[in-house]
Amino acid sequence: MFELLSEQDKENIVSWISHFGPANDGRKPYNTPEHNMAPLNHILRVWDNAKEDYLHSLFGDNLILERPYTYRIPVEDMRNTIARRLRHNSAWDRMVNFVSGVTSKVAQLNELRYGIWELVDMYTLADGNCERVFKGLYNNDPSFTINLPNGKKYKVQRTMKPLKVVYKLMETWGERCDYDEHQWRQDYEEVRILLSQCTNNADLKGTLCLSIHPLDYMTMSDNDNNWGSCMRWRNNGEYSQGTIEMMNSYTVIVAYLHNPDKTMELPNGNTWNSKIWRELFVVDSNKVITEVKPYPYDDANLTKTCLHWIYSLMGNPDGWAQFEMEGDGMDIVIDKNANDGEGLAVAFNFNTGYMYSDFGSNYRPHMVMINLPKVMEKHVEGRHGIYLEVNYSGDSECVWCGDYTLDSNDWSDGDETCGMRICVDCSDSIRCACCGAVITGNDYYTDSNGDPICYSCFDEYYTTDAITGEICHRDNTITLYLAKGHDEENPDFTGDCIDIIDDKEHFKRAKNYFKIDEVHGYNQRWYTRYYVFVDECTSDGLDLFSYWDPEQE
Repeated sequence: MFELLSEQDKENIVSWISHFGPANDGRKPYNTPEHNMAPLNHILRVWDNAKEDYLHSLFGDNLILERPYTYRIPVEDMRNTIARRLRHNSAWDRMVNFVSGVTSKVAQLNELRYGIWELVDMYTLADGNCERVFKGLYNNDPSFTINLPNGKKYKVQRTMKPLKVVYKLMETWGERCDYDEHQWRQDYEEVRILLSQCTNNADLKGTLCLSIHPLDYMTMSDNDNNWGSCMRWRNNGEYSQGTIEMMNSYTVIVAYLHNPDKTMELPNGNTWNSKIWRELFVVDSNKVITEVKPYPYDDANLTKTCLHWIYSLMGNPDGWAQFEMEGDGMDIVIDKNANDGEGLAVAFNFNTGYMYSDFGSNYRPHMVMINLPKVMEKHVEGRHGIYLEVNYSGDSECVWCGDYTLDSNDWSDGDETCGMRICVDCSDSIRCACCGAVITGNDYYTDSNGDPICYSCFDEYYTTDAITGEICHRDNTITLYLAKGHDEENPDFTGDCIDIIDDKEHFKRAKNYFKIDEVHGYNQRWYTRYYVFVDECTSDGLDLFSYWDPEQE
């Protein structure tokens, strides 16, 4: 498998790892390691072994399979693009306010008012026609008529551009709604140009790919198409280690759509595909072929195309059938006539390691093809279901040294490991002097010896000397409680207390603030509390306790 990579492929992968593998955005605890990266063939040995096992046979001597694909950007994605361009645009805001004000003037029926308002809905603009305008009406007429102030009527067709209708409204009702003609014409043109820039590429011809190329796994959530996910390498995705597990998986293929004319620049100046859409597919010849979750939008046709493409690469074997899974349980009834008509259910549990498990989180039913003969071998007579465990993660691996040394126990926050692409040893990270965990970012204190202490250990075991500000272990301090009276049985505790380091030097310094030699130890049930009294403190001493006596005001 490694020999299938071109020299430029290898240069690109090394460039990507070198720049983004140990990248530090201020939150993560590592910088570029001092030692050199391991040879690429060592780092990719796990990928080589995993893909060689089965997926290589599907791809032949190819790492990427391509086919042309004509597609239309989904309405949801187009709507979001338009919303980003028009949000906080003053020209658009004025047009929306105009349509809001004019509806009561042009609407002869209550139902028509809502139809007019749909003209400036983002989804209507994304559709590029007035179909949604008619959904609020009570009839199925192909058009409706707007009465104009000059006595004429204006017919709105379902196929008309929404902005064309808005233009007619501004032209005939603008003056009556205090919309200056010069202003509305200027606003209209500005919005028209912005909208055209969003919709001109709604229908594109691109390339649909199935890939087992290492760089496609590493960049599966990095692109220049304004989307990303928690698996991204740029800007340190919270679950970016998952891309390595997917690369090293025996079963995972990455499918994606890209425009060959729009590429993503790599750190070495070369380019790579900029993914418009991508989805992972699990391919287990003994059980199942299934999708995971599409990003950044769902297109059922794309998913179905990839699913059947993979099935055809397998040779369209007999015994496979397509089903839809719904709900968290991933249950499928594969034979409604089995078990006295109750059906035979197959329950899948798809799980991962550090990879963020978003399996089954689609809004639509989940597409899956099942190897029925193999699955039925798992059936136990008399039972109404089959349970199948599928872990589709490969080995976690440090992309700098290639070792399997990622361990959540090494980190002060176990979840941080999911975002680590290099191991603790390569990261040259800061470790907590108390618990030994790696500290993320600048989230630590420094004790009196200059040693780093993580937040968790500080809260549980450490405190600050009130006089010097030194951080010290609680075992080396004494807590002083402030009281008003001298009643040994029940000191009148003010509610204020401080910690100071328990040694001669710090006690000597404390004499400037209160009579430390006369600290009173009072037994409070099963422990002893040490009190100093208000009348034995200097004003600076009272300030240490943040004490304020309203009676002295």
